[in-house]
Amino acid sequence: MNNFIREFMEECGLKQKDLAEIIGVSSAAVSKWNDMREISVENLFSLSKLFHITVDELLAEQRKRESIEDKWNRQYCINEQSARYALIDGEKDKALKYLEALPKANDRFFDLFEKKIINNIEEIELREWIYLKQFFSVNIRRSSLFNDVRLISLKDNVDDFILSTIRDKFGENKEEIIWELKKIYNVTNYGVGLNESREVVPIDDYYDNYGDDPLEDLKDDEDIFLSVYQALQQINKDILVTSLQGWNAAFLYELIKRGGNILYRPQDLNLTNYDLKDLDNFEGEKNPVPEMDKAHTVIYEIYDRYALATYEQYQLLINRTEMSRIEMEAKYKEKAPIKYLEYLKSSI
Repeated sequence: MNNFIREFMEECGLKQKDLAEIIGVSSAAVSKWNDMREISVENLFSLSKLFHITVDELLAEQRKRESIEDKWNRQYCINEQSARYALIDGEKDKALKYLEALPKANDRFFDLFEKKIINNIEEIELREWIYLKQFFSVNIRRSSLFNDVRLISLKDNVDDFILSTIRDKFGENKEEIIWELKKIYNVTNYGVGLNESREVVPIDDYYDNYGDDPLEDLKDDEDIFLSVYQALQQINKDILVTSLQGWNAAFLYELIKRGGNILYRPQDLNLTNYDLKDLDNFEGEKNPVPEMDKAHTVIYEIYDRYALATYEQYQLLINRTEMSRIEMEAKYKEKAPIKYLEYLKSSI
C-alpha cells in the first residue's frame, strides 16, 4: 500500500479493512493502492474528504506547506537507525514501512540515473537523485566494466568517472549498463539478509550487543521475509531462489513473481545438457541443447562469482525451463493434475 495513504490511516487510527469499508472497496483493492495515479478519480475524492487534503496533494504525495526534502524524507523513509531498532524490537508495522521503502527508492534512483546519463534530467529530479544517492554504497569493483587502474585514485568523482565511461555506450547497451550500475550502487538493507531456512538473519556485527538472536520476534514472519527479499540485489535474489529449489512450488513461484530467477547450477547442466527427445532412438553421441551448452560454458567460468557476470552471461544462466515448471506446478498440480501431466509430457 502507498505509504502516503498509510500515514493518514495511522493518524486517524484506521486499519486497512476500516478504510476499505469507508471508501466502499475491498480490502484487497486497498492493498494494491501503490501508485496514486492508478486510483480512480472517485476514490481519490473520497480519500481527500476523509483525510481533509486536496486531490492535488494526494497525487503529488506532498502535504500543504511541506518542503520537497520533507516529502522525500517521508516518502522514502530510509532511516537506517530507526529501521534497525524496529527490527530488533519486533515492531512489525514499522519494520515493514522501512523495508517496503527500499525497492521504491531503488527503482526511482535508477530511473533518474538513466535520465542523468542521457542529460534529460530536470533540476528537481537531479536534486532528488542526489538526495537518494546518500543512502547508496558505491563499490565500483563489483563490475568488470570499470576495471581500470585510474579507479585507485578516485574519491569524490566516482560518479563523474562512471558517467564519462558509459555515456557514449548507453544508447547501444542500455540494459547491460543499467545491470552493471545496479551492481555498483547498492541501497542499504539494514544489515539483514535471508538464509536457506527462510529466516531473516543479521549480516553484520551491529546486532552483536542485542543477545543471541535479536530478530527472534520477526525471523519467521513471512511478511518480513518477503519485504527483505524484495529489497535484495537482483543477483542475491536469484542465488536465494536457486538455493531453495525443492521447497514448496507455490512459495518458490511467489519469489519468482517478485523478481527472482532460478539460475543453472553445474549439477543441473550435467544432467540435462542433452536433448531428452533423442534418447529413445539414441545412437552415437548425445546432442547438446544449444542454450544449455552456452550456459554450461558460462557457469564454470563464473560459478560462485555471479556478481562479476556480464548481462549477456547472466541471461544465459537463467533456467527458464525450471521456472516454467515451477509455475505450472504452483498453478495446476493440485487444481488441474491432468493439465499439469500434459505439460510434463510436452516438455520431455
